Formats: sequence, structure tokens, C-alpha cells
Amino acid sequence: MFHPSALSDNTFHPSALSDNTFHPSTLSDNTFHPSALSGSTFHPSALSDNTFHPSTLSGNTFHPSTLSGNTFHPSTLSGNTFHPSALSGSTFHPSALSGSTFHPSTLSGNTFHPSTLSGNTFHPSALSGNTFHPSALSGNTFHPSALSGNTFHPSALSGNTFHPSALSGNTFHPSALSGNTFHPSALSGNTFHPSALSGSTFHPSDLSGSTFHPSDLSGSTFHPSDLSGSTFHPSALSGSTFHPSALSGSTFHPSALSGSTFHPSALSGSTFHPSALSGSTFHPSTLSGNTFHPSTLSGNTFHPSTLSGNTFHPSALSGSTFHPSALSGSTFHPSALSGSTFHPSTLSGNTFHPSTLSGNTFHPSALSGNTFHPSALSGNTFHPSALSGNTFHPSALSGNTFHPSALSGNTFHPSALSGNTFHPSALSGNTFHPSALSGSTFHPSDLSGSTFHPSDLSGSTFHPSALSGSTFHPSALSGSTFHPSALSGSTFHPSDLSGSTFHPSALSGSTFHPSALSGNTFHPSALSGYVFPPPAQAQVQAQSYSRWVEITQAALQTSQAMLPLGTPNCSSAYENHIRYSEGKCGRLLWGTSKAGYDNISADRSCLLLLCLMPLGVIIRIGI
Repeated sequence: MFHPSALSDNTFHPSALSDNTFHPSTLSDNTFHPSALSGSTFHPSALSDNTFHPSTLSGNTFHPSTLSGNTFHPSTLSGNTFHPSALSGSTFHPSALSGSTFHPSTLSGNTFHPSTLSGNTFHPSALSGNTFHPSALSGNTFHPSALSGNTFHPSALSGNTFHPSALSGNTFHPSALSGNTFHPSALSGNTFHPSALSGSTFHPSDLSGSTFHPSDLSGSTFHPSDLSGSTFHPSALSGSTFHPSALSGSTFHPSALSGSTFHPSALSGSTFHPSALSGSTFHPSTLSGNTFHPSTLSGNTFHPSTLSGNTFHPSALSGSTFHPSALSGSTFHPSALSGSTFHPSTLSGNTFHPSTLSGNTFHPSALSGNTFHPSALSGNTFHPSALSGNTFHPSALSGNTFHPSALSGNTFHPSALSGNTFHPSALSGNTFHPSALSGSTFHPSDLSGSTFHPSDLSGSTFHPSALSGSTFHPSALSGSTFHPSALSGSTFHPSDLSGSTFHPSALSGSTFHPSALSGNTFHPSALSGYVFPPPAQAQVQAQSYSRWVEITQAALQTSQAMLPLGTPNCSSAYENHIRYSEGKCGRLLWGTSKAGYDNISADRSCLLLLCLMPLGVIIRIGI
């Protein structure tokens, strides 16, 4: 037992120094070279600048108020207890450091170089600026209030527990980091470079600015309140779970990102560059400004309240599900977009550039201002309440179904638009420029102000309640059926208008300019103000009143006559012809040329429209 007031500048070289007790007020600048230093107790008020070189340093107890600047070089450092108020600047070089307990108020600037660091307990209030270089760092417990600026270089870091209030600016370079638990309130600016980071759990309140470079980051769990500005570069990121309140500005570069779950309240400005992103689940309240560049994006589920300004560049996007309340300003560039489901309340201002867009389902309440540029758009279903101002540029648009309440101001430029079904309540101001528009069905309540420019518009069916002010410019409009309640002010310019059927309740003020108008059927309740210009070779000029009578009689015998039936004084074509022969006729139109008669009767109780089919002219007479 040693109780000097001062024990300094001494040298101890015993073969064995064990079970001794040292109680000096000061223990400094001494050198201890025993072959074994075990079971001793050191209680100095200050233990500094000493050197310990035993082959075995085990079972000792150190209780100085200050333990700094010392050097420990035992082959074995195990089962010891360190309780200084300050442990700083010391160096530990044992071959094995296990089962020891460190309870200083401050543990900073120390260096630990054991071959094995396992089963130890660290409870300092501050653990900063230290360096740990063991070959194995496992089963240890770290409970400092602050763990910052330290460096960990073990070959294996597994089964450890970290519970600091702050873990920042540290560097971890183990070959394997698995089964560890991190519970700091703040984990920011750290760097993790293990070859394998799996089965670990991260529960900090703040995990931002950290960098993760493991070859395998799978089965890990992240529960920080803030995971932003972090970088993840594992070769595999699968089966992991992310539950931060904010995940923004982070970068993910794994070769495989599958089966992972993301539950942050905010996921914005992050970048995902995995070669495969499949089977993952995203549940943030906000998913905006992110970039996704996987080669495969399939079977994933997105449930954010807001999905806007994101960029998706996978080679394949199939079987995914999108359920945000708002999906706007995003860009999708997959080579294939098929079998996916979109259920946002708002889908606006997005851009879709897949080579194939087929079998997808779109159920937003509003689908407006988007751009679709797939080479094939087929078999999709669109059910928005509003579909307006969008642009569709596929090479083929076939077999799709559109059920919006409003379809207005959109532009369709497919090479083929066939077999599609349109059921909006309003279809107005749209433009259709397909090379072929055949077999399609249009059932809007309002189809007005739209423009159709297909090369072939045949076999299509139009059932709007109002078809007015529209323009049709197909090269062939044959066999089509029009059933609007009102067809007025429209213009038809097909080269061939034959075999079509028109059933509007009102057909007035429209213009038909076909080169061939044969075999058509018109069934309006009111047919007034229409002009059917004849072909150039059928132009006939009215030379005299008698010539007009001759042409009219011939027309009544050889041509079809369409009369507004049910109106008074218009019971038959012949009766009206006799009345005109008696000088009661008011006006005669021959194509675009007019021959007027001044004896217009005041009686205009009806209008007679005679379609002279062989001549291709319209006679409009006011009575």
C-alpha cells in the first residue's frame, strides 16, 4: 500500500505488481514496467504523463480526478475500471482491450490501438477527437452525451450500442458494420465506409449530412426525425426501413434498391440512382423535387400527399402504384410505362416520355397541362374529373378509355387513333390530328369548338348533346354516325362524305364541302342555313326562270328530297314547286352563285330545302 502525498519521476520494474493500492495526491511522470500489473488500485487526484508497459494490465481500478497524457502498452488490457473526471490525450496500445469500463466526465483526444476492442463500456459525458483502430470493435457500449470528431477504423464493428445525445463529424471505416444500434439525438456530418452495413438500427433525431458507402446496406432501419443531405452509396439497399420526418437533399446510389420502405414526412430534393428500384414503398407526406434514375422501377408504391417536380428516368416503370394527393410538374422518362396505377387528386403539368405507355390506370380528379410522348399509348384508362390543356403525341393511341367530366383544350397527335372511347361530359376546344381516326366512340355532353384533322374518319360514332362550331377535315368521312342534339355552325371538309348518318335535332348554319356526297342520311328536326357547295364540274348557272323550273322538276323525279316534315304549307315538294312556279319564290342558291327574284312573298311560314344530288347543289327557298 502506497500513500505518499506525491509519487513522481519514479521507475518501477518489478516482475509482478499486483493487488497493490496507490493513494498519492499526485502520480505523474512515473514509469511502470512490470511483467504483470493486475488487481491494483490507483486513487491519485492526478494521474498524468505516466507510462505503463506491463505485459498484462487486468483487473485494476483507476480513480484519479485527472487521467491525461499517459501511455498504456500492455499486451492485454481487460477487466479494468477507469473513473477519472477527465481522460484526455492518453494512448492505449494493448493487443486486447476487453471488459474494461471507462467512466470519465470527458474522454477526448485519446488514441486506442488494440487488436480487439470488445465488451467494454464507455460512459463519458463527452467523447470527442479520439481515434479507435482495433481489428475488431464488437459488443461495446458507448453512452456519452456527445460523440463527435472521433475516428473508428476497426475491421469489424458489430453488436455495439451507441447512445450519445450528439454523434457528429465522426468517421467509421469498418469492413463490416452489422447488428449495431445508434440512438443519438443528432447524427450529422458523419461518414460510414463499411463493406457491409446490415441489420443495424439508426434512431437519431437528426441524421443529416452523413455519408454511407457500404457495399451492402440491407435490413437496416433508419428512424431519424431529419435525414437530409445524406449520401448513400451501397451496392445493395434492400429490405431497409427509413422513418425520418424529413428526407430531403439526400443521394442514393445503390446498385439495387428493392423491398425497402420509406416513411418520411418530407422527401424532397433527393436523388435515387439504383440500377434496380423494385418492390419499395414510399409513404412521405411530401415527395417533391426528387430524381429517380434506376434502370428498373417496378412494383413500387408511392403514397405521398404531394408528388411534384420529381424526375423519373427508369428504363422500365411497370406495376407501380402512385397515390399522392397532388402529382404536378414531374417528369417520367421510362422506356416502358405499363400496368402502373396513378390515383392523385391532381395530376397537372407533368411530362411522360415513355416509348410504351400501355395498360396503366389514371384516376386523378384533375388531369391538366400534362404532356404525353409515348410511341404507343394503348389499353390505358383515364378517369379524371377534368382533362384539359394536355398534349398527347403517341404514334399509336388505341383501345384507351377516357372518362373525364371535362375534356377541353387538349391536343392529340397520334398516327393512329382507333378503338378508343371518350365519355366526358364536355369535350370542347380540343384538336385531333391523327392519320387514322376510326372505330372510336365519342359520348360527351358537349363537343364544340373542337378540330378533327384525321386522314380517315370512318366508322366512328359521335353522341354529344351539342356539336357546334367544330371543324372536321378528314380525307374520308364515310360510314360515321353523328347523334348530337344540336349540330350548328360546324364545318365538314372531307373528300368523301358517303354513307354517313346525321341525327341532330338542329342542323343549321353548317357547311359541307365534300367532293363526293352520296348515300348519306340527314334526320334533323330543323335544317336551315346550310350550304352544300357542289363540285366544280356540276356548277349550273340559272339562266332564266323557266330553266329553274325545268331543273327543279327533274330533280324532284330523279333525286332525293329532304323536307322539314311536319311544318305547315310544306306537305310535298310538288305543291311547293307549283307555288314557286306561280311567282311565289323568294331566293335561289346555285352553289356559291345566286340568282335573285324580287317578288319575295311576305309568307315565310316554312323553308324548303331541296338537295339536287345529281347536280350537287342546294336550293333554299323562302316562302
